[in-house]
Formats: sequence, structure tokens, C-alpha cells
Amino acid sequence: MAWSNTSFLWPNNQILNQFLGCTNTAGYTLNGTTQRAAYMGHVWREDGAGGDITAAALQFGTVVKAGGSGIRLSLQNVSTTANQQPDGTLDQQVDIANGNANFATNAWLTGTFGSARTVSHGDLLAFVVQWDGAGRLGSDTVNIKSVSNLYTSMEVLRPTQASYNGTTWTASPGQLIPAIRFDFSDGASGCFFGAPVFATSVTQTYSYSSSSSPDEYAIEFPIAFDCKFNGVAFYGGCLSNSADFDVCLYQGTTLLASVSCDGNHFHTTYVNKLNYIHFPETELEAGTTYRISFKPTTTNQIRLYAMDVGSANNMKTFPAGTACALTSRTDAGSWASISTTIRPNIALHINKISDGASAGGGGIPRGGSSNLRSRI
Repeated sequence: MAWSNTSFLWPNNQILNQFLGCTNTAGYTLNGTTQRAAYMGHVWREDGAGGDITAAALQFGTVVKAGGSGIRLSLQNVSTTANQQPDGTLDQQVDIANGNANFATNAWLTGTFGSARTVSHGDLLAFVVQWDGAGRLGSDTVNIKSVSNLYTSMEVLRPTQASYNGTTWTASPGQLIPAIRFDFSDGASGCFFGAPVFATSVTQTYSYSSSSSPDEYAIEFPIAFDCKFNGVAFYGGCLSNSADFDVCLYQGTTLLASVSCDGNHFHTTYVNKLNYIHFPETELEAGTTYRISFKPTTTNQIRLYAMDVGSANNMKTFPAGTACALTSRTDAGSWASISTTIRPNIALHINKISDGASAGGGGIPRGGSSNLRSRI
């Protein structure tokens, strides 16, 4: 097998975005009679295929609906004659009644359209939220949540958002990223390219030691391509200088490689930090499921952060989907079933990928190989 050099984090760059502070936050608010909010980008589907979009999901911030208002969700083309706005033709739509239980503060709502929209992977699409045919009633307001990366210097142009005041559309490229999910007729889920769907309770925190139960947390992931990795990135740290830990690679319960980490190198006053750890270059085999775990070796606590995406369908909008998620165990026992909604903020640094050709020679140990161990 021949190898080509590369450099990227996997399972996804969205995890890197989470390292940089992504939160699900209040976005546009409809509080005027003629206001609308639009979200535009390229359709991304978990398997890279096309399909029929039958529904779309969004999360609300604060909803005030005492006046009796309902809202209308629609799919539209993006205008080719005006800047960053939908074309105004509601190709698919659904009205959400005021009494819908999920039309509520902080709730997720899925609206099923009256007809399906056939799309190809990568099609440019607009999703629009507005008042229904009765318009805004009383002083009702609806806030629609988005994802914020918290950094003003990291502005996003596409996917993007725009607001309408009754006369003019105003695009708002910047910190906010759409948090819209598309559901397909065959059960697949998708989103706007570059905008996987986060939930309100984005961050989960796990503080634990060798005397905790569980005492080992891991990200479980299948690998779809032959590759090698030589580093691990994670979001977290040590709660004291004495909180030493191991980073371990498993295939099943078989330890393939590990790195021992000194707590002195990973302790600060605030432990919500991004860390990169060098790892012995190790080959991963396509079609195999692995785990990267963080295992304290003392009774002093380490901390690991994870993201909660809210639902299994939301998890499908992340590369590797629902098969890549949190698991844990106690005292080197059996691994728990993976979570359906939580993914640890752990990523591999992939440094080589196979070009599919055969090459002679020895090489780096792969799944089922002898144990590699180092210390940093």
C-alpha cells in the first residue's frame, strides 16, 4: 500500500469549530408584521446523494404567541438577480399553527411540507420563516436559533442568513451559522454545507478520575478509508497538576497504542482549552471501528468536553453520523452503547492516506498489531 501525505482533523472540522467556541444562540427575531428570515446555502446530505426533502427542522429561542400568530416555513430558490436573498416563490411550504406544542420557547420543531422537493447534493437552496397568511397578531415575537462561533473575525458568507423588513432583504454574513436540518423521504438527514445542526445544550462536561464510575470516556468511530494518524486534538484539560492520564487507541477492547500525559502540561486555571497531543503514527484500516479514550491514571480529575446535538437526526448532519459518538466504561470493563446525541470533542490528526496502490515493505502497525506506547 502506498501513502500520500496530508494534514487534516477528523472526524470533522465542525469539532474544531466547537473547539473555537461554537454555541447555539439567539438569531433572528420576527417582531414586525412583514418580517421574514431566510437561510441560504448548499444542500449537504449525510451520504452525499440526492433525494426528496419532505421536512425541515429548526429550533426556537424565545417565542411569544399570546396574540395567536402562526408561522409559515418554505423552501425557495436563491435569487439570481438580487444579492443574497430568496427569490420569493414558495415552492414548498407548511403552516405551523399557533397551538402546535413545539412552536414554543427553546423547542425543536419539524415542519412537513405539502409536497417534496427533489434536490441533488450541493444544490443551492433557501429556507424561509415568516408569519402565516394571517400575519403577525398582537405583539407576538418569534426568535430562531443559530450557531455562533463567538469570534467576530471569523465571519461566514455561505451558508448565510438574511432578514426582510417588508421592503428590503439585508444579508448578515458574520458570526451566525444556520442551524436548519432537512429530512428526506428515505430517512436520511441533511443540512446546509458547513452548518451541522447543534442543539441548545451544546456543551457537556465530564470531570472524572481513576476512582470515578465511569473512569474512561472515549469517542467511538468507524473509519471509511485507509489512513495513518499521528496526533489527537481534544477540548479539556486537567483540574490539577497531578492529574496524569493516558490517551488510548482501541479496536474493541484491544489496546493498539497509547500516550501517557503529565498533568503538569495540561493544567490551567480554566480547563476548557484546545490541546494537541503527538501520537505514535498508527495505521487505521477502512471498515474498522476504533475508540480513542481519555483514561485518568490518578485519583485527580481530568475534564473532557463534548457536544450535545439534541437528536439522532441532528447527529446525521455531522460526518460519520450516528456511528461516531460518546462511549464509556469502568475498570476496563465492557464499553457502553454509544450515545445517540453526544459526541466528544476529540479529533484525530490524519497525516497520511492510502492511494489504493500496493507497496512492499514493512510499515506502521495497524489494527490487531502490537501495542505502541509513548509518553509526553
